[in-house]
Amino acid sequence: MADLDFPVSLSNVLPEKDFMALQDELLTGWTLCNLSNAYNSRFWGFPGYEKPRLPFLSAAARIKLKMMKFLAQDLVLYKIHVNGQTCGQNSFFHTDSSLPQTYTFVLFMSPEWNTNWGGEFSVFNPVKQEYKFVAYTPNSGTFFPANWDHRGASPNSSTAKLRVSLAFSYCNPSIVKDVEKEGEGLYSKFLR
Repeated sequence: MADLDFPVSLSNVLPEKDFMALQDELLTGWTLCNLSNAYNSRFWGFPGYEKPRLPFLSAAARIKLKMMKFLAQDLVLYKIHVNGQTCGQNSFFHTDSSLPQTYTFVLFMSPEWNTNWGGEFSVFNPVKQEYKFVAYTPNSGTFFPANWDHRGASPNSSTAKLRVSLAFSYCNPSIVKDVEKEGEGLYSKFLR
């Protein structure tokens, strides 16, 4: 893993039928309620996604296998987060965990997206002391250590479309108890 250049970006993350199944899950139910603790900003949230739902768990399992090939280690899913942003909903750099051996995979979910609309993803690589940018492209994604600063940019004024992402958080099995102590072990009980 020391040689791995984070963030690692992948295209065509899910088979088309799985990507569409997730799209179906995310069609309705959005509310302006996803409160960011760090800056008191509101984003579009999707209440109920935290319940184990087959399309989310299926995607998480496929993504986990892809990540394990790169990392050469076993992983346990411990959290899924759904986020939506529209123009003007600026996000700020944050981390998803304070623990080492935790990773976040962000899957870009909007079915249609033009890169002229913005929405790029940024990760600060503290090893190289540089920012890395990933274009927002449907059914692509990127993963990185969850304790690294990152943010998803909101769409710009060129579109009124919702920028949707799913963040899947994983950890090394040896630290599941530490993750649960942080209060983040929502899915780890289901997917060990």
